[in-house]
Amino acid sequence: MVGVAQRSGTHLLQDLLCLHPACCRPVSARTPWGSDWEDYLILFGDRLEDFRSQLFTNWQWQALEDQRLQAIFDETLAHWVAEFFATLGGSGRTVAKSPSSENLDRLQPWLLRDVDVVAVVRDPRAVLQSARLTFMDSFERRLRAYVRSARAILGARDKGVVVVRYEDLVDKRRETIDGLLDAIGLDSAAYDYEAADHLPVRGSATNESERRWDESPADGSFDGARRAAQLPAHLRRRVEWVAAAEMDAFGYGDLHPLRPMHRLELLGRDGAYRVARKASRVSSALVKTERFVYSAKT
Repeated sequence: MVGVAQRSGTHLLQDLLCLHPACCRPVSARTPWGSDWEDYLILFGDRLEDFRSQLFTNWQWQALEDQRLQAIFDETLAHWVAEFFATLGGSGRTVAKSPSSENLDRLQPWLLRDVDVVAVVRDPRAVLQSARLTFMDSFERRLRAYVRSARAILGARDKGVVVVRYEDLVDKRRETIDGLLDAIGLDSAAYDYEAADHLPVRGSATNESERRWDESPADGSFDGARRAAQLPAHLRRRVEWVAAAEMDAFGYGDLHPLRPMHRLELLGRDGAYRVARKASRVSSALVKTERFVYSAKT
């Protein structure tokens, strides 16, 4: 199970799925800060995809049954991933999770073909506002990461990835759970819908940071749907400008009109981002070069 970004509802979806008797968590203990274990298998999978591409290029150059070799390679790694999660869960269906879907479109066709993949998405305005309250780091970096992750989900949606909206889990819980269970082959008759209706809230950015993962009763005091409206207007415009296509694809197309002065401001921020991005890449390349030279001298 993967999320479009941190604060998109992966803990909620995992908690809901694990109410089914056939499902279990891969790790029962929680992290020192109270969160569940996250595998990050997708986010760091680009390195495996690059490795695979380089291998296949070399095998094709040798012209020795490269199609058969590639098929066996993919089958073996796909089986390894499925076996990895199956072993973690024991006799149950393992519900592992990660808060990013970046590279999902690259890995889904071959590495994840033997496992069910569920992606949870959420209005980026709500995601970014919750992240502001939780992490207080670079807004632009998180916005760009949301877009990359959203594009990966959209690229994998027609390859068997099941997409669930956080808002539907909140507003149409039973109906959404029914559709999800059917999509991943679980018997809805065995599901505890009563427990789902009264599932405690945890991870909310409204709680004190050190107690964010404590379970709070589902008494209606928390309303995740209001989070998007709490985002300051200038940041809301930035989200709608950068992520407009992805918002529309996921059904979040209620964009606010922009004035000419706002467009100029947003274009200026685009330019500043490109400059900062290029400078970061140059700096990273210089650091790698220095490390290589130092290693060679050593």
